[in-house]
Amino acid sequence: MEVTYEVKDNVLNAKFIGQIAGTEGVHFAEECNKIMKMKHPKNAIDLSFVPSMNSSAIGQLIKLHKSLMRDRRMLIISGIHDNLYQAFYSIHLDKMLKIKK
Repeated sequence: MEVTYEVKDNVLNAKFIGQIAGTEGVHFAEECNKIMKMKHPKNAIDLSFVPSMNSSAIGQLIKLHKSLMRDRRMLIISGIHDNLYQAFYSIHLDKMLKIKK
């Protein structure tokens, strides 16, 4: 898994590339912690090139969402791979997270 960061118009954009499972799940958790520490009011995560995530990574994404909400900050999924969207839809994450395909 790779991740790149860019700040534009006071929005942190994080683009993830690659499957997130196994050891990548640990790396994903570390990247979620980095996003929390960066203190941007709006945080966009692009998952367009992430075909799948394990349950641990999905849990980290939910944890990040809840932590940002507590700090009155926003999380937006700014792109999502079709396979991953179907998984999110099947467990109703599309209702919890703001997802812009």
